[in-house]
Amino acid sequence: MKEYISEQLRSLILNILGDESSRVQRDHNDRALCLTSSSEEMSFCNYESFKAPLPDGIKGTIKASSRRVAYLFRQSTFQKLDEDIQEIRDNLSVALDALHLGERKKLHDYITEVKLLLEHIQAGHISSRVRDWLQAPDATINHNAACAKRHAGTGLWFINSHYFKNWAAQNNSFLWLNGFAGCGKSVLCSTVIQHTFRQRHNQADNQADVGIAFFYFAFSDESKQDESGMIWALLLQLAGQRQECQTDITHLHTLYTYGTPPVGVLLEQLRRTVQRFQHVYIFVDALDESPRYDKRDRVLETVRNMRGWHLPSLHLLVTSRDEFDIRRSLNPGPDEDVILKKDEIDRDIENFISSQLKTNQHLQKWQNFHDKIQQALSKRAQGM
Repeated sequence: MKEYISEQLRSLILNILGDESSRVQRDHNDRALCLTSSSEEMSFCNYESFKAPLPDGIKGTIKASSRRVAYLFRQSTFQKLDEDIQEIRDNLSVALDALHLGERKKLHDYITEVKLLLEHIQAGHISSRVRDWLQAPDATINHNAACAKRHAGTGLWFINSHYFKNWAAQNNSFLWLNGFAGCGKSVLCSTVIQHTFRQRHNQADNQADVGIAFFYFAFSDESKQDESGMIWALLLQLAGQRQECQTDITHLHTLYTYGTPPVGVLLEQLRRTVQRFQHVYIFVDALDESPRYDKRDRVLETVRNMRGWHLPSLHLLVTSRDEFDIRRSLNPGPDEDVILKKDEIDRDIENFISSQLKTNQHLQKWQNFHDKIQQALSKRAQGM
C-alpha cells in the first residue's frame, strides 16, 4: 500500500505543479496587463491634473518627492510582508516540531509494546534442546513485518466495534476477519494482537493467567503452511508464559525424543496448555495462504477442532480471504463474521496519508497542496 501511495503521490505532485505553473503564468500575465492599464490611467490622470505648465524647479521637486514616497511605500510594504512571512515560518516550525515530537513518542511507545510482547511469548526458559526438537516456525518475523506497516490509528474502527469487544469479553469466543487481497488484513491482525496484549495485561492481576499466541501463514515460507507448524508455534509461545506449560512440553519431549509427535497428540497438548490459563487469546492470520489443494483442508480441520473444545478460556480470531472452502469450513455465526468493507479500509488509508503528509520531511515543501494530495490519493485508493 505504501508503494502505491508513493507512486500516486509523485504523479499527483507533478500534476499539481503543472497546474500551479500554468496558474502562476496566467496570474503573471493578468498582473502585467493590469499594471499596464493602471500605468496608462495614471499617466492620463497625471496629464489632466498637471496640464498647466510648471516651473522647472517645482517640477523637479515634485518628481523627486514622488519617487521618495513611492520608494518608502514599497520599502515599508515589503518589510511588513517579510516580517509576516517570517512569523508564519516560525509558528509553522514550532507546530511541525511539536507534531514530529508527538509522532516520535507514539512510535517509540509502539515499538516498546511490540518488544514487550515478543519478550512475553519467548520460550527463553525452555531448554535449547527442547526448542531445537520442536523446530517451531518463528511467527515473530511476520508479526514484526506487519507491525512495521502499521501507523497510528490503524484499525481503531475495528477495535472499537461491538464485534471485537464481544469477542474479547465473552468466553469461548470466535471471530473471522475476511476481505479481499491487499486490504490490510495482516496489519489489522497485528494491531489487534498488540491491543489485546496491552489491554489484557493492564487488567490482569496475575499476568501469568493471560496467554497470547499468534501464527501467520505465508506463501513464501513452507514451514508456515500446514497445521503442525501452526500448533508447534502456538505451543512454544504459550509454554514460555507459564511454568506448568514448560513442564508439559519437556515431558512431551521425553516421550518423543527421537521422533515427532502425531498431529493429534500435538493438538491435545495445545488443548491442555490452553486450560492452564484463565484466558488465552490466539490469533491466526492468512488461512488462505495455506495451499488449497494440499494442506489447507487439514488446517481448517484443526481450527474446527479447536473451536470444538468449547473451552471458556479460549478466544480465537482468524483472518483470510473470503473463499468458499474456508467459509464452508468455519461456518461463522452472524456475530462471528466480520467482512472488511471498503469504507472502513479507506478510513485507515486516509489516516495513513494524513500521517505521512504531517510527518514526512520531504513532503513539507508541498504543504500548500496537502489537501489536494490527500483528497486525490484517498479517492484513488479503492480499499488497497
